[in-house]
Amino acid sequence: SPILSADSRQIYRGMPIGTAAPTADERARVTHYFVDLLDPAEPYSAARYETDALALLTTLFTTHTAVLLTGGSMMYIDAVCQGIDDISTVPTDIRAAVLADYERFGLDALLDELRQTDPVHFA
Repeated sequence: SPILSADSRQIYRGMPIGTAAPTADERARVTHYFVDLLDPAEPYSAARYETDALALLTTLFTTHTAVLLTGGSMMYIDAVCQGIDDISTVPTDIRAAVLADYERFGLDALLDELRQTDPVHFA
């Protein structure tokens, strides 16, 4: 049976030791998905995993009676099994501006801004 990794770090290339990713030999014996796939600089989320994994499962179940979902992040497993709230994608310019503020002013400044702007969600 094919294996879908639900580990939020195994999806990135170049981190086999820190993530306990399956070895090349293990991957040659059994097909693994979502392992060693993306550049570490590419953002990836549980919501994207849900979409990608469900699409892949639909395809895999046409030729397999069982597929194994394994891994470290219960958030990814929950996303597949229970769904995840639909959250809008943050535009890249806003993401870049917040990252620039973080690099310039630090996390405490961003937390203070959030506390003042939206105390309910801050709590």
